[in-house]
Amino acid sequence: PDRIVNNIYFDTPSLDAYYQNINGDPIRQKYRYRWYGQKNNFLEGRLELKKKAYQLGTKEYPEFELSLTNGKLDWDKIKNSPISHLKPFLHNSYLRSYYQSMDGLFRITLDKDLIFKKDSEDHIIETVPQHILEIKFEKHNMKMFNDINKFMPFQQTKFSKYAVGITKLLL
Repeated sequence: PDRIVNNIYFDTPSLDAYYQNINGDPIRQKYRYRWYGQKNNFLEGRLELKKKAYQLGTKEYPEFELSLTNGKLDWDKIKNSPISHLKPFLHNSYLRSYYQSMDGLFRITLDKDLIFKKDSEDHIIETVPQHILEIKFEKHNMKMFNDINKFMPFQQTKFSKYAVGITKLLL
């Protein structure tokens, strides 16, 4: 079933993760806090470390404890965590649809209705009227993907929701 995806992206004060993406650094990483459903379901989320090494992306899920102040997430009170030196910069949400190939080797997600907000603000700052299609698969299926990709009716492009949001909101 479709569901709403929410993310809060973290970066250094000098936006290191953003500039690594924009500059096309082949090896990079970024942290985000992700949860599904309505905005107030944030307690059900988890921290993700997204790593990119050339075209291969992986995720890790570091442990940390949330801190709440007046029922809101308080990132300034998170100590001894992988993100204690980072700041929340961007909140985005979108509606995601899920699909899978008949053989189960490829998962496809279609994201739409992208909304971007500065993390400290509750009102919508920017929307993006694009649909983003991602095809996900295990590394050992790369050759099969490349063979299939030759017949796709559209060109494969790079799209970072984080980089697009930062560009629209802060720069």
